[in-house]
Amino acid sequence: NFIENREARQLYSIITSNCSNPSRDTPFTIDFLSLSSFDSILAYALTNFPKWIIPLFEETVCTVQSNLLSICQRNNQKIEYNVKYNCRLRIYSLPPMLTKHSVNDIRGAESGTLIQITGTIIRSSSVRILEHKRQYQCKNNKCGCLITVNADYEQDNLIIPPKLCSNSIPADPPPRNTSSSNSQQPVVQPLPSA
Repeated sequence: NFIENREARQLYSIITSNCSNPSRDTPFTIDFLSLSSFDSILAYALTNFPKWIIPLFEETVCTVQSNLLSICQRNNQKIEYNVKYNCRLRIYSLPPMLTKHSVNDIRGAESGTLIQITGTIIRSSSVRILEHKRQYQCKNNKCGCLITVNADYEQDNLIIPPKLCSNSIPADPPPRNTSSSNSQQPVVQPLPSA
């Protein structure tokens, strides 16, 4: 496992960091070149399918933190520690073909892939809640099935309520559970050309 083998020191510092709010987002940084030398297939999957791979990485970071915490407790280490569950993956040192110098350099064919933009963030939007998925329950008493609808990121995180449940029964259910996180939109100023 890349995270256990190459990033144990970073995980230990995350666990032992004194954070007044453990539900706050915590960055977990990965050097892409180090990842690609460790596992080139995983690096390829990360750049081409970030929508699926990044959440798996973030989940793994939490799992490995828990494992490391258990080891510390078994060794009776007297330190203040807790697992940070909202670790957010930050990837740097992408190869030049995945690095853009301006937002204008991004093309439609690159939608859904991982890219790196160089520049200075000159402002960002206020923090808003970004809903990832919503769960509905069928109103029909005989059915009652749960329907999960994922946000469509290409349509500004639109979640369309289902018209039919999974048993093809007409449904107009109210939302039951949601999954969301905090989000900000940065405005990037390109670096001057050399």
